[in-house]
Amino acid sequence: YAIVQYNSKYGIINRDSKLLLKPIYDYVGPFFNGFAKIVENGKSGLINDKFEIVLKPKYEDVEEFYNDIAYVKSKSGLFGCIDRNMNLKIKPQFDRIYLEVNNFARIVKDNKWGFIDSKCKIVVKPIYDYVYNYSKNIAKIRYNGKIGYLNSKGELMTKAFFDEGDNF
Repeated sequence: YAIVQYNSKYGIINRDSKLLLKPIYDYVGPFFNGFAKIVENGKSGLINDKFEIVLKPKYEDVEEFYNDIAYVKSKSGLFGCIDRNMNLKIKPQFDRIYLEVNNFARIVKDNKWGFIDSKCKIVVKPIYDYVYNYSKNIAKIRYNGKIGYLNSKGELMTKAFFDEGDNF
């Protein structure tokens, strides 16, 4: 297939020049993990590898699927998660969700940090001043200016009382 532009709109054709996706979109992205982003009238959605619209353009942004989860940004600017069936796993409520590292993604809400897991479940509510990516199933956190550590269940291994500390 090839992404084509006609009258400032984008669509997709195959090798035989057959139209697979009408050129009605403001943007059509490359396929990644089975989906491609489409943008129509400033709203983002997704098509699958059969060129079917699986998520109507309704979000401000849709990020690429990583494992079985994609992050979506609502018109209000908040982030949430959807699964491959386009089910909303977490409604948009976070100021930011960062890319998953070692099966955990950092989340931010009202300048407080926490974690979600690879299934988009909240593991650590956003209560910390800052959280560092998990390394060897342990995350370093900053709380009230001090350093502490969380295990993979999101439980404190040590209270935040160290002045400084390395990642594991």
